[in-house]
Amino acid sequence: MFPGFVPAGVGIHFEQKKVFFSSSNGSVWVLDKSQGFVVPPPRVIYSNRLGSPAALAVDWLFNHLYIAEHHHIQRCDLDGLNCRIVIQSLVDRPEDVHVDPCNGYLFWSVYGPEQGLYRADLADIQDGDPIQPGPPIF
Repeated sequence: MFPGFVPAGVGIHFEQKKVFFSSSNGSVWVLDKSQGFVVPPPRVIYSNRLGSPAALAVDWLFNHLYIAEHHHIQRCDLDGLNCRIVIQSLVDRPEDVHVDPCNGYLFWSVYGPEQGLYRADLADIQDGDPIQPGPPIF
């Protein structure tokens, strides 16, 4: 679909019929299928030439997109605007990220020296400064 770019992460918002994916060129794309059979081409909603967005998670309840990058996780609006770092100072890049908006948690996994499954309370990252990760829960 995009020569030279390798997809890295995928997130889906079922209600809004949007598919988000990150690519190896540092961009996050959205494919909007809300118009039914008329599907416009994917468009870039986020780009970070210095970073490499990997895992994505969609908070379908509060309409946020979580993007895992090198040493942090950030949260953006679904249009890629209003991005801010919510988890900082990660030793290694998160390989996977999931959000559980019903129970109020963000989960991510890390491989490497600090490997494990981590969790943050969404209430702790709503409007304040970025938080430091706690110890792994597993």
